[in-house]
Amino acid sequence: MGSRNRGGRKITFAASVKSNTNAFEKRRTQPILSDEHEQTQKFSSVTGNTFTQTKALEKDQGFFLSNNKGIATVFTPHKGELPPNAEVPITVTLYNNVCGKFDDRIVSAVEGLPPMQFPIRINITGSPVVVPNNQVGLNYNTIPPTLPIPTVVANSTPISKTFKIKNTGIRALQVDWKIFDKKDLDKADNDQFSLQIIKN
Repeated sequence: MGSRNRGGRKITFAASVKSNTNAFEKRRTQPILSDEHEQTQKFSSVTGNTFTQTKALEKDQGFFLSNNKGIATVFTPHKGELPPNAEVPITVTLYNNVCGKFDDRIVSAVEGLPPMQFPIRINITGSPVVVPNNQVGLNYNTIPPTLPIPTVVANSTPISKTFKIKNTGIRALQVDWKIFDKKDLDKADNDQFSLQIIKN
């Protein structure tokens, strides 16, 4: 707090004025455009949290599936000390980008004891064929996304539209297209990207 003498009177300045001035000067010296807030202020909304978790999942999945095996079983924690008369929960996370049935063995190695093996069987259903997002002309408000085509007059010139499909798996696929009525989409058991796995 500063002060001045004027005509025998003492004039003082409030502390709030001085502190506000210093805060303003500090704000002026900070860069206007920076990513500091992205490091300190994470998403707080439900949509933001979902986005953050999805990004983290994609990063982990890319790491664990980088060996092109198509499937990875991750145990957390994968090693550690087990105190006497204690229990430790183990989280098993399965990453995959292929379909099919898989048989494997989990090996538990305890120091001083022979290894113990546990058989596991994994059945993955679904399809690696997806329609990538952010394609102009596709309507993503429907499930599955639709490609609107305007009304066509008889004997008019052909109309063509393009869109992309993506194979997220590690094996090549043969895609055969067929046209069917929209009412077939309403069937609960209908799978637009059904696959027939042929084993040699």
